[in-house]
Amino acid sequence: MHVDSPNATQAVDAASMLARVHEQGSMRVIVGFEGATQLEGDLDSAQVVDQRAAIAAQHADIVSALGNPQVIHQYATIPFSAMTVTPDQMEALLAMPGITSVAEDVPEPPMLDSSVPLIRANRVWRRGITGEGWNVAVLDSGISYGHQAWNVGRNRNAAIITAGCFSSTVSSYPSMSLCRNGAASEINRARAAPNCDINLEEGCGHGTHVAGTAMAHRPNARRGVARDSGVIPVQVFSMFYDYSQYCGGSEYCILSFVSDQVAALDYIAQIAAQRTIAAVNMSLGGGSYSSYCDAQQSSRAAVINTLRSMGVATVISSGNSYYSSSIGAPACIEAAIAVGATDDSDNIAAFSNQADGLVDLMAPGVSITAPFPGSRTATRTWQGTSMAAPHVTGAFALLRSGFPAATVSQIERALECTGVPVTRSGTAGTFLRINVEAARRFLNRGDSC
Repeated sequence: MHVDSPNATQAVDAASMLARVHEQGSMRVIVGFEGATQLEGDLDSAQVVDQRAAIAAQHADIVSALGNPQVIHQYATIPFSAMTVTPDQMEALLAMPGITSVAEDVPEPPMLDSSVPLIRANRVWRRGITGEGWNVAVLDSGISYGHQAWNVGRNRNAAIITAGCFSSTVSSYPSMSLCRNGAASEINRARAAPNCDINLEEGCGHGTHVAGTAMAHRPNARRGVARDSGVIPVQVFSMFYDYSQYCGGSEYCILSFVSDQVAALDYIAQIAAQRTIAAVNMSLGGGSYSSYCDAQQSSRAAVINTLRSMGVATVISSGNSYYSSSIGAPACIEAAIAVGATDDSDNIAAFSNQADGLVDLMAPGVSITAPFPGSRTATRTWQGTSMAAPHVTGAFALLRSGFPAATVSQIERALECTGVPVTRSGTAGTFLRINVEAARRFLNRGDSC
């Protein structure tokens, strides 16, 4: 059995985890277990039903054997569960046959006009390829409802296909759920995450900016890359109070538990086919990894692999820690599309994490103006790999609308093979900034590289 560290940087032994749970009295954990291992994209509908039933039965057996701990999330598409355990339950869990991993559930922060022409998305629009018929999911801090970025013609908010919220109230941190009425989750409602306090640092501003960069519709709100795609906002953050380890001395901040992220990804996997989802955007994370981190991030890796098998790309920002040979999690997962940031002159931004073999693509992430809360037409200019990732998310939706049968790997390959080489002075490695029109031509001609 593998035990993940609380800071997600290296494996630690079971004794250390036991010591922490005894000290704390309880611990939120994500548990992996043996069983269903086939990716749902490789199964027919009957096999999917059978596999999900098997996962649910295994979950029930584990919960029963542990004496019914508090279940945080029961995942449908992957053999993992999130729960709060006592010291006795942790000891039983670590000794239980069939358990493949135990990871402490830790919170992570969000990663803080000229960009659309720079990546040649506007030239793709001229071909009638605008993202129409495809949707992007944005796992972030929610969006500002009523902003004209989500309007379709005169129909307000018509680009919002559905929405979800996964957020946690945990007294030991303390944290508070941002879902309606303090619920732990809500799905399939256009206003599942209505909290949009612009006085809260980031607040729904981060999610609004990210979603707008990917797919904003209205010209006055600055059109996003996939200007006619729909959006599925999923709020995955919780409000934290006086938590100096993460809030940096601030009275409050928003952070996202890994278990809530996995629940959101699991939800997207369950609706991906009927909602024609091209890509998921995750502009969040932390840590430092110089190689793939699938073993340490096993729950997120499992569901990201499942999504990829269904034809859904998971696009993740590499992080803003100025690293030159490592990136953050979950961008370090092999099946994810890790994205770093460039400026308008095609220089890699100084803050952008980069690492040969780990960062898949680069995109504009400096001085990005996009929709923001405050009014129906409000915008704000920000920078960060958070702003770069949705350019790639939008590119996937744009290219899927032009090439519906293309796989994640084929689109990723097209973007890589046609990318503009970029570097950062004083650091090793050449990376590729996306050129969506060149990628369109590559796919249209069936090129290879």
